Order: sequence, then structure tokens, then C-alpha cells
Amino acid sequence: MDMIRIELGVPTQSPFGLNEARSGTYVALNQNSPTLPPSSGQVSLSDWYSYNQNAGPSYNYYNVTRYDCFPCAFNESSLVARTTSPTTLTNNYYYNNGDGYVYLVASSAAGPSYTIDLDDSAGNASCSTACSL
Repeated sequence: MDMIRIELGVPTQSPFGLNEARSGTYVALNQNSPTLPPSSGQVSLSDWYSYNQNAGPSYNYYNVTRYDCFPCAFNESSLVARTTSPTTLTNNYYYNNGDGYVYLVASSAAGPSYTIDLDDSAGNASCSTACSL
């Protein structure tokens, strides 16, 4: 239990219980952790195995081609982009990243290098539609 308390950053002198830890009484649980204890029912020490309070989000990586807005001319290819939301991007759709360019998502790519985070703000728009946003 002491290892769980330390992982959550609860001071040694504080009372500590597994149900309270699971419910967020001490600190909110990190939803990016690869594992979480069950949200209801019995909780045991083994339910905390692999829990990581400091885990970051996982990313999906994509190969993209960048186009200039006005006049939507080819700009640069072989860029690598990442996204957490949506969890997957549809290949061959344009996305506006709010930076004056549109991007054609071409295929999946390996991380961790990335040039720009895509957020799907153009909603699968064509180049001309995305450039008009």
C-alpha cells in the first residue's frame, strides 16, 4: 500500500485507504495510465499493478503533406504529425490545424518525431473549404 501511496503523492503521515485512493479522495487518478483500478466493486492491491500517475497521453502518428491556403498550393511533404483526438484520422482527408495551412493525411507513421498536432478542426474538409475557414 505504501507504493501506491507514494505513486499518488500522498504524504506518509496521512491515513491511506484503497477505496479512497480509487475514488480520488487524495488526488484525481490519471486517466492516461495504462491501467486503472476498477471504478466500482472490490478493489485490491493487484488492481494497482502498472498504474502510473505520471503517464502522458498516447499519440497516433501520421504522414502528411502541407498545402498553403490561398491558393491551396503544395507546400511541403514528408511531415509527421500526431494527434490524441480524434484517436484516428481518416487517410486522404484534409485537416485545418489553425495555422494557415491544410494537411493531407496520407498514412500512418512512426513516432515520436512530429511537426504539428492535428485536431480535425476542419472536419474532413476539402482543401478549398479548409482554406476558407
